[in-house]
Amino acid sequence: MIALIGAGILFGIIAGILIFWYRGLPDVSILEEYEPELTTQIYDSKGRIIANLFKENRIWVPLEKIPKNLIYAVLAAEDSDFYYHHGINIRGIIRAAINNIKSGRIVEGGSTITQQLAKNLFLTPSKTLERKIKEIMLAFKIEQAYSKDKILELYLNEIYLGHGAYGVQAGAKTYFGKNVWELSLPECAFLAAVIKAPSFYSPYKNLNKALARTRYVIKRMEALGYISHEEAEKAMEEPLVFSNYQEAKGWKAPYFVTFILKYLLEKYGTQQVYRGGLKIYTTLDLDLQRYAEEAMSKAPANGALVALDPQTGFIKAMVGGKDFRKSQFNRATQALRQPGSAFKAILYTAAFDNGFTESTLVEDSPIEFPNGWKPSNYDGEFHGWVTIREAFEHSYNVVAVKVAQELGPSKIIEYARKMGIKSPLPNDLSIALGSATVTPLEMARAYACIANGGFNVKPIAILEVRDRNGNLLEKNLPTLERVLSEETAYLMIDMLRHVVKRGTGVRAMLNRPCGGKTGTTDNFVDAWFIGFTPELLAAVYIGNDDCSPLGEGMTGGRVAAPIWKEFMEKALKNAPVRDFPIPNDIVFVKVCAQTGKLPSESCPKIIEEAFVKGTEPTETCDIHGIPTNIPQKNAPYTFPEQTQPYTETPSQKPQKEKEEDDIEKRFQELLKKYGIKN
Repeated sequence: MIALIGAGILFGIIAGILIFWYRGLPDVSILEEYEPELTTQIYDSKGRIIANLFKENRIWVPLEKIPKNLIYAVLAAEDSDFYYHHGINIRGIIRAAINNIKSGRIVEGGSTITQQLAKNLFLTPSKTLERKIKEIMLAFKIEQAYSKDKILELYLNEIYLGHGAYGVQAGAKTYFGKNVWELSLPECAFLAAVIKAPSFYSPYKNLNKALARTRYVIKRMEALGYISHEEAEKAMEEPLVFSNYQEAKGWKAPYFVTFILKYLLEKYGTQQVYRGGLKIYTTLDLDLQRYAEEAMSKAPANGALVALDPQTGFIKAMVGGKDFRKSQFNRATQALRQPGSAFKAILYTAAFDNGFTESTLVEDSPIEFPNGWKPSNYDGEFHGWVTIREAFEHSYNVVAVKVAQELGPSKIIEYARKMGIKSPLPNDLSIALGSATVTPLEMARAYACIANGGFNVKPIAILEVRDRNGNLLEKNLPTLERVLSEETAYLMIDMLRHVVKRGTGVRAMLNRPCGGKTGTTDNFVDAWFIGFTPELLAAVYIGNDDCSPLGEGMTGGRVAAPIWKEFMEKALKNAPVRDFPIPNDIVFVKVCAQTGKLPSESCPKIIEEAFVKGTEPTETCDIHGIPTNIPQKNAPYTFPEQTQPYTETPSQKPQKEKEEDDIEKRFQELLKKYGIKN
């Protein structure tokens, strides 16, 4: 009787504890609205993964997208009676208990898939009797509330597979660089094999053990009739090729990812970005990104390269430094550096809008200001009267300062703001020489305004953001605001083409229409080249982070232009050759390269320049002789052809020598008059 009473009391206590635990169990109905932590994925413009953002790397896939071989492999490895029990497997528990007794320690748990799911979703991983009993109770409740397929789908998307991968899709990407539905039979067997102990069976740590466990799963699949003997033999002979773990873990465009991540965190918050399973579709092109990284790897110092489509503002590549692992400072968007002569494109844009032409003559001669400032040219020389086009081609500083003096610094600032420069700008004449500090992305935006015919385009990095269910949260389209006339923009395009053909940017010449400008700051601290074709623009900046000199002669033309050229050649290798559209009011006139006036037969160098109708030169070059054939607008200039070869008779020589002396005397007088060096 005492024994019975004692047993009854003990039973009552146990029952009370079980009832207490049962009532304290979480409500499994929440699985109806369960939203697991999902990985946010960032894609390039062609749908390729750039980066994954997560606390738990999980990408949800429905059961119908998971291959049958993977389901069979998981059942064979973890719970072959899954579709026949009601949450717990008595035979499995007994088998596990026997094996544990034999081993003298816990070597097998005997948990079903449903029990594992209950533990993963609702309980701690602690190995206690209380946790085990609660796990069994929850398994019964889950089995009563949900179908086997629903439970299996939850399990396959929740299970941890090692190296930060949760769920079979993240596992497939981590270990094989594939989608789960693309896995082969042995790859499916491996994923099932690693569930038991992800760290122990990691191929990156214990390859032999991982392969042995995989073969065990394949044999289990054969024994259970899931696959044939032939399939099993073939699967065990097929080699497994694993992804490089570091590549699978890393970001493919780290400076670009950190650039957009700041915006995403501010707008959507940490929880949504790292756990919400967002889909971020960007403008980046991973092919162009690779070309940019390859080009920048050859730079003699640190720096940045940012490329964008000038027509839309879409950012196509962004490199913010030579090694992201050593420095996360994004020089493309955060480095405020002096652009030097690269800023002159903005100066002369303002000049063209205020009465200047390519042929306008400005005297390149010494000038000193009351504060003692005496601007000088890179070559240390003065070149007399030169055209705006020549001054820009060879980046004469003194001419730029004189043009800025006529326009006024406030006018230059006005145009810089129109073209997208937001950084503080000095309200003095030094602005003409690029004394302001700006970012490469800002300079790229300003040059895009020229390349696209006069529109200020906002740089865009993100096209769309969608939530885990595919609902559109954000969509960004190009925003274009006309700030320059198309004629003014084209005049600058023409000037920038001259720079690449004959000026400081010759090392950037491409086998297609292009334009660009170099920039070099005092003591060779910063080197720039910013250039474009009709479809692509890139800004290259090279410089040391401590602002120490790059070295004697390390100019933008020598350092940055070749990097720009290498990137552009690769980026445009398959693109059709396009030219810049010519506005209706633009005319082309052959002029004397030295004076910018209509050429004479004696002009030693004749070039073609662009003009807005009504501004083209009408005067004839008066230092090289009188023309015999004045060119028409938009018509090629030709001199009369000689029908007979010229031969000089002895009687003509004295007269000819006298005429030559007179011409030379007049020529020297005109040179002196205009201050032009012979």
